Amino acid sequence: MPSMFLGSFTLTPYQVAQMYQTLTNSGRKAELSALRSVIDLDGNVLYESIPRVKQTVDQQAAWLTTYAMKRGVMEGTGRYLNNRFAWAALAGKTGTSNDTRDSWFVGVDGREVTTIWLGRDDNKPTKLTGSSGALRVYSDYLESRIPEKLSLPWPRGITTVGVRALPEGALEIDCASQTKLPVWDVNQTFKQHCENQSKGWIQNLFDWN
Repeated sequence: MPSMFLGSFTLTPYQVAQMYQTLTNSGRKAELSALRSVIDLDGNVLYESIPRVKQTVDQQAAWLTTYAMKRGVMEGTGRYLNNRFAWAALAGKTGTSNDTRDSWFVGVDGREVTTIWLGRDDNKPTKLTGSSGALRVYSDYLESRIPEKLSLPWPRGITTVGVRALPEGALEIDCASQTKLPVWDVNQTFKQHCENQSKGWIQNLFDWN
């Protein structure tokens, strides 16, 4: 998840909400609007906002981003939510500016994307991180507006492969590893690589004699 999205780059809550609406909607951007409709006293619709949806991010890239956000709630900086709403399978992203002036959280359930920003009028440090400030506000919000479960259907081109951590913190493919993660495998390169390794091991077993 690029850190510039929350905390280290100047963005308005509206802009942040638009970005995460796109990312968590399979890469399909729908222009946000503060006005949904205008209806007169007789029930006639005078105006209605019907945003046009446009694919602006590859579906697989958007899916992997949303998956990472769900993992962030399960075991990362957003895990406070998982203790209270595990059944909803929420996705989320915390954000904190380097000087703690800004506390951000974007939360996603099956109904909506919610962006929370906390900051001071005088622009002084809040001494709040994304998880100790904005996330707690979102959690309180969900107490009043019960979330809907967030489902994440797998798109084409995503393969689960074994990985292992390197000393410097990076990950590399290790087909035999018990740790599995989804990857964008356009030509099924990773999948075929691991399948070939499995076939080679079985062949060696029979050729041993």
